[in-house]
Amino acid sequence: MNDTPRMIDLVSVARRMGRSRSWLYRKLDDLNRLGFPPPHPVIGRWDSAQVEHWLDMQATGAADSPANDQAQA
Repeated sequence: MNDTPRMIDLVSVARRMGRSRSWLYRKLDDLNRLGFPPPHPVIGRWDSAQVEHWLDMQATGAADSPANDQAQA
């Protein structure tokens, strides 16, 4: 069984992205425009599988888009 929690908090999301919590707060609107998954409306945490899928999609070509360059800044 995997010990990684399915629902993760903002700090864990930032850590998976290799960024700080403050960076993620600043860039969340940009990330949302790029299709970043929203937190669960009741739990208030992100589904780790959705976050990983989004990151995988960015690594396979969407990362070259000009909109993503703005989110990386």
